[in-house]
Amino acid sequence: MIILMSSKTTHYIGHFKDVADLMRPSLQRGDFAVFAGTPWGDTDLVAAIFDDGKPIVFSKLSPNPYAQGRPEFFINFIEVAKDRRHRGLGTQLLGDIFQFASTHPSGKAELLMDGFTPDGKEYLLRQMTKLSEETGVNIVFVPGS
Repeated sequence: MIILMSSKTTHYIGHFKDVADLMRPSLQRGDFAVFAGTPWGDTDLVAAIFDDGKPIVFSKLSPNPYAQGRPEFFINFIEVAKDRRHRGLGTQLLGDIFQFASTHPSGKAELLMDGFTPDGKEYLLRQMTKLSEETGVNIVFVPGS
């Protein structure tokens, strides 16, 4: 688990169950309507940025059960709260995810991405490629992306 804190912002990567109580009110209000019903497994991780205890951007990371030799995580989605979009928060969260992958205790992890929304493709694809080059973390865009 990674927790980085500033005066009122917390960056978190860890198990969803550990932050579920902080996440549920925003999910119920519809701040993250697209992925509010996403099921979470015991091994899934959440990467999130909280502002004053309220999630403003989050991502689901699922371990690849078929990975051989090194850890691999699917970035299932990245969603920014409706009232916080187009402010660089998705890029900040990607930075946290790539940092997590580059310092994973089992060795540098590989990241897999299997799709983008039109906004995500426009704003995040370029950032993911740049972060991959900067950190040495391999990102694989699976067919259909």
